[in-house]
Amino acid sequence: METDKRSDKPLENMDKCGVCGDEASCHRLYGATVCSSCKVFFWRTVKSNTKFTCGGSYIQKCKFDKFSRNKCKKCRHDKCLIMGMRPELVNSKETTKQRKSGDYQKSPVDKNYCTEILAKSIPTSLTQDTQVWTLLSNDELKIYLDKTYEESNECIFEDLPKTFLKELIEMDESIVKQIQAKRKVVLPYSYVKMYVKNVLLKVVPTFLKMILRNTPNESISYLASDITMSYIGLVSGLENCFRHGTLYEQAINSYPSPKSLLKMRYKLVSQMKVTPAIPLESYEMQTSPWTESVEDEQFVAETHKQVEDLIKDDTTVSRLFTYLVLCSSTDKQSPNEGEELIQIQKKISSILYNHMIKIPGYNEETARTRLSEFVNLVDRLHFCGPIYQSKLLINLTIDSSDDVQDLSKIYVTDI
Repeated sequence: METDKRSDKPLENMDKCGVCGDEASCHRLYGATVCSSCKVFFWRTVKSNTKFTCGGSYIQKCKFDKFSRNKCKKCRHDKCLIMGMRPELVNSKETTKQRKSGDYQKSPVDKNYCTEILAKSIPTSLTQDTQVWTLLSNDELKIYLDKTYEESNECIFEDLPKTFLKELIEMDESIVKQIQAKRKVVLPYSYVKMYVKNVLLKVVPTFLKMILRNTPNESISYLASDITMSYIGLVSGLENCFRHGTLYEQAINSYPSPKSLLKMRYKLVSQMKVTPAIPLESYEMQTSPWTESVEDEQFVAETHKQVEDLIKDDTTVSRLFTYLVLCSSTDKQSPNEGEELIQIQKKISSILYNHMIKIPGYNEETARTRLSEFVNLVDRLHFCGPIYQSKLLINLTIDSSDDVQDLSKIYVTDI
């Protein structure tokens, strides 16, 4: 059996360089598993403070392997950063300490090692002209979107007033008690108004600002005002979809639930994990008739049924569909940044298709059909937004004495 001379490890079991795919060194190098060539390249780039330019297109960054890794130095350097290589570790005291402590010794073979590194560290040191998602494979993009969605939600909750965070936890406790007492769940209008204003209306613009790094706030707001309508419809659809499990499962799969919020809820989480989820009709404000017309109520119910039929309690499908909604503007006259979202949509659709084709009972035709249904469902969710706005948002949040932003007038500040 052929072995690597440096480590005596069988070549077929060697770790792969996260940057170029060559056989990796047995060491962690500057924070990532990479080959010696990429290690030297990164060291020289950092030491010389060289600035590279890319000759590729804006939409699609250069692809390379161990044979063509010198083709584009900018994209190679960007990929080093994405894989978790840290410039501050070049000739730093931290590097020396890690070597002495054994952190750079051999580690067990892990096929998903580079993916885990990506999940832990999407670097903030990428140049501002780099759209990170263009550099990633489909598998890497899924990890990147997961992390970006989590970080965007963390940003939202970090900015919330402490008084509202306290009220949010108290409301969770009240909901658990009302469910246990088998009563209709009553949410104070003031609480719903604050939650919509401080959380739900900020999800889309915050997420887009992180994905579309170079896009002006005005364009982000334009896109977000349209997409938020679909997102509001999606949240209620997911809440209905996950009503068969526990309250905890329903909450984390429907609403923004960053880790910081779960930590605040730690005393309540154990109760939420054994408390049944809430059907939408168990909310007093969504007890029929809750819309201005029977047709609207029927439309929302049919849309919720489609969401449930397509997702089937699959949390991966649910999350991927969430990303598809967050990147899908129904406005055909959206600014140029809408074209970039279309490219992201295509990649997300590809990831969703590849996941569904692995589901037992699915084949290529079934997966294609389902994917088409998901795309069409985005338009239905978009029509659900104004229905909720007319009943639950305008009546609750739009007041002549209150400076509350309407869904169609979202303003984004710098993150």
